[in-house]
Amino acid sequence: MNTHKLVATIAAAGALTLGTTGAVVAASAAGGSGSAAATLTAATNPSGSSGSDPSPATHAPACGPKQANRLYLLEQRQVSVHDRITALQAARTKASGHPKLLARITTRIGVLQQRETNIAARLQKLETRCPGLTPVAPTTPGTGSTSVSSDVTGSTTTTVGSGVAPIV
Repeated sequence: MNTHKLVATIAAAGALTLGTTGAVVAASAAGGSGSAAATLTAATNPSGSSGSDPSPATHAPACGPKQANRLYLLEQRQVSVHDRITALQAARTKASGHPKLLARITTRIGVLQQRETNIAARLQKLETRCPGLTPVAPTTPGTGSTSVSSDVTGSTTTTVGSGVAPIV
């Protein structure tokens, strides 16, 4: 049984291979012009373009809430990194008599400055791709508050954050 499947698979692969080659040979014999590679491209891609995709990419970049959230988060990260650099520069002035600590602080400042450069490049790329995008804070599920009534007849309500059990 397995031998029959193997023979059938080989026969199908051979037919597909010979079918493509046969189309190239028939097209070159009928037309008489062009190379076999060009004829193969014309046979497999009828639109005439030489790329792998017959239709060119004509879509615009998506500028939606995901990019607005990303812009917000990148700006927050840039502020955080800048604040850490400022704090480390103040610590560097205090550590003037401690060479090992001074070396660690200087190394850390260099790493953070590189990170700030990378964040600025990502911000520039995002703003170039989506001009006029306004940053929007991402909403996280489960951070809303739930209003819980204290008793059935009372009008008093207690606002309890998610994850916190109300005291009844």
